[in-house]
Amino acid sequence: MDVREKVRSEGGFGEVWLARHETLDEIGVFKFCFDPERLRAFKREAAFFKLLKARLGKRDDIAAVRDLDASSAPFFLEYDYYSGGNLKRWSENRGGLANISLKQRIDIVCKVARATGAAHSAGIVHRDVKPSNILLRESDGAAHPVLADFGIAAITDEDALENLDITYSADDLINIASSRTGTAMYAAPETLKAKLASEEAEKRQRDVYSLGVLLYQMVIGDLEEPIGEGWRTEIRRNIKSPDLAEMVEEDIEKAISKDLSHRISDASGLAVGRGFGWFKMVFLVVAFREERIAVGEAVCD
Repeated sequence: MDVREKVRSEGGFGEVWLARHETLDEIGVFKFCFDPERLRAFKREAAFFKLLKARLGKRDDIAAVRDLDASSAPFFLEYDYYSGGNLKRWSENRGGLANISLKQRIDIVCKVARATGAAHSAGIVHRDVKPSNILLRESDGAAHPVLADFGIAAITDEDALENLDITYSADDLINIASSRTGTAMYAAPETLKAKLASEEAEKRQRDVYSLGVLLYQMVIGDLEEPIGEGWRTEIRRNIKSPDLAEMVEEDIEKAISKDLSHRISDASGLAVGRGFGWFKMVFLVVAFREERIAVGEAVCD
């Protein structure tokens, strides 16, 4: 095995490295756990991926674990490697989100929402949906997002939880989450109060909130900008079409509501969660209108 480079540190958890298999000539991503006290969380992450694969089969939009060694140090998980890097790095390599079409940006959020919804259907809530946990797989000139890092995920299916012999406490989740940077921006307000979700829908709603923030950032073209009181103004400033702006506003409003009774309970309840087709239709209408306006102006000239 040819070790190439250290990708990042995982707080007190361990490190992530890239390595190339000399015989197979394949690059893998290795997450190492150096703290024995964190090994249970490490095994839990592997168990989540196992459950996802068992219930959903192999999906191109959810990262899969290639290999695992939790029996002796150094403990590690091996994942597929995605050359595009995470969403933040991928966009930076293209000069920023402003250089990427709005259509492609919304398409990426749609696909992330579908992957999140698929995980929900398998009884798993990601709990940390954010740009650094969205990897990009590039093929045929297109970028396809892959939802990764289920390290602080939760299971909503108690039977599956029991079958996998996975247990955790509130302290476990809070301690693991606090070691991650950048999460607070995408965290639902109730999670910042260390409030444990009691209902399955309430757990899923936390991922929905993160998707709402991500959609906002992708539309305005800034992954560093937190969503604030004036978010509607920013949406209108960045989307010329009133129809498209209204659709995006409705999605965000349903996703980030502080009142859980008004927040959508599953990613599939969002337009982005139902797929890009919903937005594609609006884009076609907008393009048709713009073409007619352009033709009209040409005739007038």
